[in-house]
Amino acid sequence: PAKIVMAVEPGNSTTFGNRMAVQPQVALLDRFDNPVVNEWICPAVTASVAQSGAAAPQVFGQKANDTMTYCQIETFHTSGCIISAHAIDGFATFSHLQISGGAVDGLQIQFTHGCCADDPADCYCASPDDPRRVDTGRETGRFIEPCRVVRTLPFSLLPLIGGLQMLEHPVHSIAGERIS
Repeated sequence: PAKIVMAVEPGNSTTFGNRMAVQPQVALLDRFDNPVVNEWICPAVTASVAQSGAAAPQVFGQKANDTMTYCQIETFHTSGCIISAHAIDGFATFSHLQISGGAVDGLQIQFTHGCCADDPADCYCASPDDPRRVDTGRETGRFIEPCRVVRTLPFSLLPLIGGLQMLEHPVHSIAGERIS
């Protein structure tokens, strides 16, 4: 692809400790701004927290109910943890993304595609199950595409309100009857 762009921004509607209320989506575009759908490119897009440091929040949620952090050491232009999503019809959607830590302002998520490592020998097409592993189901093997990077707009993870934590599917009741 000629570039990657944010198709869906996460926004400011997530309380810390929860899955992102609006999951980010990244578009892989050609030079004419058409989605890239070629089968011969690696479809993996990685996500990491743009801020760095020992106390920086980390991304997790590679798949449903996955609390494991997949951490690297200076591989994808990040010293933190990553998750990946494979683009389908030119769009990579992160369906289970969560961010560790507490409430924070000015957070950004960085997305990369292509060979972003300092050493090209470290570049590979990431597995959709474990971003630290090579996607053995693809013929692409090593990345030959140049590094493309995009970041979300700065956003906030909100604190818990009154000690309550947001539910993904809140339960309500009317006259003692449970509705959802």
